[in-house]
Amino acid sequence: MYNLEDGDKIITIRVKNKLYAIKNAYWRKNGRLVEREYTESNLPFFDGAIYVGEDIYISRINYSRICIYIPPSLLKTLLTNALFFDCKDFSHLSLVYKNPEIRIYRVG
Repeated sequence: MYNLEDGDKIITIRVKNKLYAIKNAYWRKNGRLVEREYTESNLPFFDGAIYVGEDIYISRINYSRICIYIPPSLLKTLLTNALFFDCKDFSHLSLVYKNPEIRIYRVG
């Protein structure tokens, strides 16, 4: 796994036998959303972003830090922001309650 904490490593993705760098990465540290935009790489950049999820438990299998690719066309949508970014790009919505299964937002 790539070390996202110190920001000195970049996430890469292999597409059709070519290696690309991911320009934007998101993860949580101590429950707070961290956003990192990489600007330098020896590899060409791949459009979109990667969200590195928190440890989760699904169907009796413990997944540790799953990476989810978010294409550019979905990056600024309401659903993506609500699921991954606590609606940070929607100033008229504020998070009221959150647990691993549900999130409630206030409009206004």
